[in-house]
Amino acid sequence: MEKLVVTLETSRRLKAAGFPGEGTFWWLKEPHRPWAVGITKFGASNRVADPTAQEIADRLDWRLPLRSGGDSERSLHGGKAEGGWFFYYGQPWPLIASGDTMAEALAQLWLTLNESKETK
Repeated sequence: MEKLVVTLETSRRLKAAGFPGEGTFWWLKEPHRPWAVGITKFGASNRVADPTAQEIADRLDWRLPLRSGGDSERSLHGGKAEGGWFFYYGQPWPLIASGDTMAEALAQLWLTLNESKETK
């Protein structure tokens, strides 16, 4: 299941950066047990939303000023390589994000875009 979602550390970073705290999966910390991914948010003393790749991608659309008509200067590209997943946005100086899973790479892209938005 961990391949469908982001790591606990990334979930915490997303939460701190203001990513919406609702979703299908959660990192849950039950008393006397290690953190684990689950589908319920009830009954856990500690919990952090754990978004899927699709849930993250759904939140990216308002951040990316994409244009129709094949404008490669403002388009999102990505794929899977030997070391994991990658995404880049824009040319000639693309914004690049990568991760072991698609969800992790998209989360890194969301965090980077969020940081750049806040610094402008």
